[in-house]
Amino acid sequence: MYTMKWIIPKIPPSEVSKSLPSYNRIEQQILFNRGYLTEDSVNEFLDPGEFIEIDPYLIKEMEDAVSRINRALEENQEIIIYGDYDADGVTATALLAEALREVGAFVSVYFPDRFAEGYGLNHRAVERIAASNAKLLITVDCGVRAIEEVAHAAKLGLDVIITDHHIQGDALPEAFALLNPHRVDTNYPYEGLAGVGVAYKLAQAIFREKGLLSSKEKALLDLVAIGTVADMVPLTGENRALVKMGLDVINSSPRIGLKALINVSGYREGGIDSSSIGFGLGPRLNAAGRVQSALTAYELLIANKPQTASELAKELEQLNNKRKQLTLDVVERAIETFKRSDIESILWIAEPDFHEGVVGLAASRICDEYYRPAIVGKVGESHTRASARSIPGFHITAALEKCSDLLDRFGGHEAAAGFSVRNENIQALEKRLAAIAEQELGDEELVATLAIDSKVEFNELGEGIMKFIDLLQPCGQGNNWPIFCTEQVQVRDSRLVGADKSHLKMTLRKSSISFDAIAFRMGDIVERLPEFIDIAYRLERNSYLGYESLQLNIVDVQFPENRGTYQVEGI
Repeated sequence: MYTMKWIIPKIPPSEVSKSLPSYNRIEQQILFNRGYLTEDSVNEFLDPGEFIEIDPYLIKEMEDAVSRINRALEENQEIIIYGDYDADGVTATALLAEALREVGAFVSVYFPDRFAEGYGLNHRAVERIAASNAKLLITVDCGVRAIEEVAHAAKLGLDVIITDHHIQGDALPEAFALLNPHRVDTNYPYEGLAGVGVAYKLAQAIFREKGLLSSKEKALLDLVAIGTVADMVPLTGENRALVKMGLDVINSSPRIGLKALINVSGYREGGIDSSSIGFGLGPRLNAAGRVQSALTAYELLIANKPQTASELAKELEQLNNKRKQLTLDVVERAIETFKRSDIESILWIAEPDFHEGVVGLAASRICDEYYRPAIVGKVGESHTRASARSIPGFHITAALEKCSDLLDRFGGHEAAAGFSVRNENIQALEKRLAAIAEQELGDEELVATLAIDSKVEFNELGEGIMKFIDLLQPCGQGNNWPIFCTEQVQVRDSRLVGADKSHLKMTLRKSSISFDAIAFRMGDIVERLPEFIDIAYRLERNSYLGYESLQLNIVDVQFPENRGTYQVEGI
């Protein structure tokens, strides 16, 4: 694991402290770091309910989409929902299916096979759907780059409504309607929605057009929360409001399938937050599409019998354990390969025996391990399918755009992307991407930075600051969980934990105050731990056997010899 450079925030000016008299030093610092400098701005941030009132019809072509769905209802046409196989796509599919059935639609769902069909719309799937006599196809979390596939659907008599949130290409498919807040020609004021968020806005428009009660909309917010957090889109603006209300739904009246998933994941009912989704529920839903079929996760979300839900949740648990091992196998192979070669600006590994369902997870782990953009792929007979993960400052999808003549298909975000390339083009693609990365990153010091929210002492930590952190929820992309640092902490006890003994459990002490601490995937430092260390961490609640306590979730550890070399004023 690389050494991080800690960025220590500047102390708020006196006028900010005076404008936030009801908050203590640490709380003022956290708010200041996030740009909230007055009581009014803080109140608006902590209570973002107003964002839920964004009119869904501000999304371009929403009226066209609702009109076409109404025609399907009037003519009793079957509607096929075509979903991506990740947690965002599965929750979006379940949400839209539930909403359409609520208004009387005849709905079926289709998930492409990750291994046989790959991501997004494909010609074979379009032909199968057209042969079923369906007349309307609605995509969720995919489709914005499917120009040829949508044209093929039209030739076969299929109308296509696209709901997506990925970045568009130079041209848009000629769909019946294309709903995407990232469209350059839309007036929608918030572009950060996940795929499930766009599907929700369509459901909102349908419900409001039918005059249904707002409670029908609210009942869908649990799925919005899970898909939004799992897809790691910014938890700001409308997303923050949707997730906050969705967590309330999950914790007050979880649907049968989610209740089973919560139980098998080891979480406490009523205690689900964004971390529970990001590290527990989301990965288990994702595991279905990565290892087997996304249909398993979908069936869990729509289950209406506890026994069925319990069996499906247990199946997802098994698939998730398999996913973990498959990912570890790929990562270990990659690390051994990189040990034997020079570390370049961009890391690339592709092998025929890699499991295609975990290449994205492996790329993410490698990117974290080396702090470099990473590409991991599975080499097939004629094509290689790969996933890419990147670091701040290198827009991986924009880089792929510059290589589009070498690619069969690609898409993604600034930090993550996927693509398919003919095997004869791999060397040229690798060479061009390396040149782009070298040009954009070559002069930079590739050192990961960690934004610290505040230096604190153990005697400042307690239930008071924990309750303030609760107010900041949901935390995630764009609204990070507060990170604290404390220097010269004594290590009183340390041991390895976890099935593979890769995690480090410690008891830490300073000024007669002790905390339990967990450092995930840091077990390799246990043998060289000095008596005193500097730590960066998140303060969180830990429930065990019905007893709740505060613990430190360690993000980074610095040894005494590094003190003073890693801290930079900057926020």
